[in-house]
Amino acid sequence: MTVRDGKDGIGFGLLIITQPFTGPREARSLLDLARSIDSRGFDTLFVVDHVHLASDRYLAPERDLDRPYQLEAYTTLAAVAAVTDRLRVGPLVTPLPLRHPVIVAKMATTIDVLSNGRMMLALGTGWKGPEYTTYGLPYDASFSRRFEQLIEGVELIKALWTTDGPVTYRGKHYTLEDARFYPKPVQSPPPIWFGGAGPSALDAVARIGDGWTPAAPHYDAVTPEAYARGWNSILERARNYGRPTNAITPALLVNTSIAERRDDALEAAEAQRLRDDWKDTTIDQMRESGVLAVGDPDDIVEHLERYYAAGVRFFTVCPVPFTMVAAHAAARLYVERVIPELRRRHEVPLGSTVQLGDGHVDQTLAGV
Repeated sequence: MTVRDGKDGIGFGLLIITQPFTGPREARSLLDLARSIDSRGFDTLFVVDHVHLASDRYLAPERDLDRPYQLEAYTTLAAVAAVTDRLRVGPLVTPLPLRHPVIVAKMATTIDVLSNGRMMLALGTGWKGPEYTTYGLPYDASFSRRFEQLIEGVELIKALWTTDGPVTYRGKHYTLEDARFYPKPVQSPPPIWFGGAGPSALDAVARIGDGWTPAAPHYDAVTPEAYARGWNSILERARNYGRPTNAITPALLVNTSIAERRDDALEAAEAQRLRDDWKDTTIDQMRESGVLAVGDPDDIVEHLERYYAAGVRFFTVCPVPFTMVAAHAAARLYVERVIPELRRRHEVPLGSTVQLGDGHVDQTLAGV
């Protein structure tokens, strides 16, 4: 089976929010799901990386607001890797300032070795202060300083991954002195993607990133038009840095409510309104702005088509509501109906060019 990463055809990821995981039953269900999609349609299984989230972010009607359950991401990914043979695995996304980058580099390397080269690393700055301070972890309220930590951390991680010998690194936030790091990852090196859609994030993707994966269900949403503007900005910046634009995967995270019957999908989509920032927004408004792909499989195909036209070549979908029952049902419909149809429409050989709706020639598949 071909594993796609968005540079050799349309790639698909499934994001699992590990709440409300109250015990072994949900964990077994997650591993069963990973096994079931290991050779069918999906290319990557992502898990969210948080210590905990604010209560309103748990999009499940049976949520326990006093007990915000959350599995640790990297140990979960190791378990997924152990029961699969093909799926790539990764966090989406790791707030790098939450952990020292040496620890992130070691955890990611360990999973890459144990999985024989299937680790992906998606990184961000972190954004929710209480997630740090509640547990006595350091949190810098300044985004610019957290962004500095992110960039230094990526430089440090890449140095540890690729340097055959001691690594010395002296930055503003991190320092290494003759640090030896073995074994190296199987991949040389594993891909690093960035989330975010602001100017700093776009520049980081263009300069040192392997992929861009903004989150449509967050903040002010990501419409197809906004995505196209961001992606074109990344391409322009990458050229200015002298990077080949086919080195960067244009990806997107979108929440999804899918069912055989459109009415059932619309009913399940109401879970998205449990979040405070979307509680006064209609499902139609969420669908139009890109927050939520909702409907029957044909509806979902047409929703994702809008983003394909904007440049997306890797879709990560997060089932709503956040339950394993919903995740299994959504994964089945994507595998059987959505993924085959989009690939039937758009699979092109590497070296071809794809004309986007704004007249831009997509370099990602052009092999330049």
